[in-house]
Amino acid sequence: MKNITNNLKIFWKTIALTIIVLVLFLYFWGFPKIINIESHRELIEKAIKENISVPVKLGRLSTSMTWDFGIKLKTDSITVINPDKTNLISTEPAFIKIYLPALLEKKVLIKEIEASCLIADIIRFQNGKFNIEQLIPQKTDKPKKFKVLFDKSRIKIVGYRIFFSDKFIKPEQKLIATGNEFLLKDFNPDKYLKIIVSGNISINN
Repeated sequence: MKNITNNLKIFWKTIALTIIVLVLFLYFWGFPKIINIESHRELIEKAIKENISVPVKLGRLSTSMTWDFGIKLKTDSITVINPDKTNLISTEPAFIKIYLPALLEKKVLIKEIEASCLIADIIRFQNGKFNIEQLIPQKTDKPKKFKVLFDKSRIKIVGYRIFFSDKFIKPEQKLIATGNEFLLKDFNPDKYLKIIVSGNISINN
């Protein structure tokens, strides 16, 4: 009788362990395969185009799951293009991490953004406007399917080179900012910002 009880315990432990392994396998490997983010490229690019007024090119897309119920949307590169076909912003590998449970409430809760080797060419024109204003989402009367939120989000840039031309003042000023890391911690648009930056700035007249 004792042997039967022990065998049953081993049996149920084996079943439980098998189920756990199966669930983890489906979560970390199966779910990204089912999503197949690359097949949704057209939809993603369309959504970006509807929100900002400049073209954005994305590299190869992929996804991975995280232990805290997050999903990372990854791309080999991002290029934001000016109307004159020059690059406004470009990066090498980048990802955005969103919180899965929030999607059930039709909310896109962004927990983390990370990019490497960012290059940006920022200009302030004679009328005082900046070229990066093109990236501000356009106002529309159409109801949005999902609400985008930031809550204690982390934004990190590993390696950056930013060119800034200020044509609003005379004579025109040009700055170049380079650095190894730009880190924005606990980002919330309605609260204070905690920023950690390492780098150098050079001024060219």
